Amino acid sequence: MGQIKKGILGSFSGKVGTVVGSHWKQIDYIRSMPSHHHDAKTPKQMEQRLKLALLSEYLKIMLPFVDIGFKNNQNNTSPFNAAFKYNFANAFYGDYPNIQLDLAYILLSHGSTKGTDYAHISAIHTAITITWRFNASTENGNDTAMIVAVNYLQNKCVFQFGAKKRSNLEAIIEVPSDWVGCGVSIFLAFRAEDEKDISNSMCLGTVFI
Repeated sequence: MGQIKKGILGSFSGKVGTVVGSHWKQIDYIRSMPSHHHDAKTPKQMEQRLKLALLSEYLKIMLPFVDIGFKNNQNNTSPFNAAFKYNFANAFYGDYPNIQLDLAYILLSHGSTKGTDYAHISAIHTAITITWRFNASTENGNDTAMIVAVNYLQNKCVFQFGAKKRSNLEAIIEVPSDWVGCGVSIFLAFRAEDEKDISNSMCLGTVFI
C-alpha cells in the first residue's frame, strides 16, 4: 500500500489505486500501473495459433515458388502474405487439435494461365518423372513448367523452374539420395511465356522414393 506524506498535493511512495509513486535522487515520480496481458487460450484461439504455425512453416520452405506464384496478386501485399491469406482460408481440414493442411487445396501459385487437365508422377530411385497433357488449341506450348518436390519429413524442397516447356510433355526432377524411403509430394504450375502470368498450382500427389 502507498503512503501519502504531505496530503493530497504531497509526494507519495508505493501503490495508490492505479498509480505508483517513487522517489529517486530527490525527485518524486508518479507513473501508471502497467496493464496486464492475459494469454487467453480459448479453443478458437488455440486453433488459430496452430493454423498459423502449420502454414507459416509450410510456406517458408516453399518461398521460391510462392514468390513467383503470387507475385501478381491484387492485394498490394507481398507474395508470401497473399499466399498465406488464401491458404489460411482454404487449405485446412479437421477440428482442433487434429488440424491438417489439405494438399489438394493448397495453392503455391495463383493466376489465369491455363494449367493442365491431366498430369501423372512416377519415381525410379531418386528420379521423379512428371508427365502432362498438352492441348495446342487452348494452351501455349512455350509456357514453362514450374515444379517443386517436397519432403515433409525432412522439411526440404527441390525446385525446377523453366527447364521444360509445356510442349515437352514431361520433366524429370532429381532429389537427394538421403530422401530414399521418404514420401515426396509434387506440385506443378505453368508460367506464361512472357512471365506476366501463371496458372494455379496443382498437387499431383505423393510418391515414395
